[in-house]
Amino acid sequence: MHDAVQVLEFRGHRVGVGITKGAQREPYHGKEGELLSIGEYANILEKGSPARGIPPRPVFSDTFSKDMGGLRGMRSFLQWHIIRGFANRGIRVTKR
Repeated sequence: MHDAVQVLEFRGHRVGVGITKGAQREPYHGKEGELLSIGEYANILEKGSPARGIPPRPVFSDTFSKDMGGLRGMRSFLQWHIIRGFANRGIRVTKR
């Protein structure tokens, strides 16, 4: 699953991180029947599946909302790294 996560380009010069649509996984055992795509598998792990008796095990949503502090936290994180990158090259950045 790790190898399926990529940086994706969107319209309007935007980028995101995710699993490409239709990415297939290899069978873990000799015979598994119909395999879920990596995206389907990740979605079931993240949100759970009552029909299959699988509880939610959020990784991505908890990381974004709790660990990074949502959009505000991500914006701060990115600004800090961009400013630090410029400073390492001797360019002073001021925030207005």
